[in-house]
Amino acid sequence: MPAGRPSEYTEEMGDEICDAIAISTVGLDILRSENPHWPQVGTIYSWRVKIPEFAEKYARAKIAQADVLVEQNMTIAHAGYDTHIGIMNAKMRIDENRWQAGKLKPKKWGDKVEPPVSSSDEVLDEILRIVHDTRSNS
Repeated sequence: MPAGRPSEYTEEMGDEICDAIAISTVGLDILRSENPHWPQVGTIYSWRVKIPEFAEKYARAKIAQADVLVEQNMTIAHAGYDTHIGIMNAKMRIDENRWQAGKLKPKKWGDKVEPPVSSSDEVLDEILRIVHDTRSNS
């Protein structure tokens, strides 16, 4: 590891990393390249496994990042609408951000899962059972 890059966890470094993640729309590799004083990405991942307090801060930062991604979608959509240039590119970026936000914060931004609908055969069987029970009780 080149000199100057820390490998020992400090709360200050952990906070700096998590703060940057929470307000960013890019991944850890890009953030790390923009912050050469940070430890290697592998070290950061290992901190997530070994240091529970950092793992919790990191998880909260990723959840916050979901909201930033959604906000970015509004900007992308607006820019694509105003310029009529790159609409397909804007749509792809929006879809990617929406997917990421749904994975990072599923309760707020994830796909809503509908309960399974009974098949028509199951509905018919239930109606016939009710009719049969009603006739039997009469």
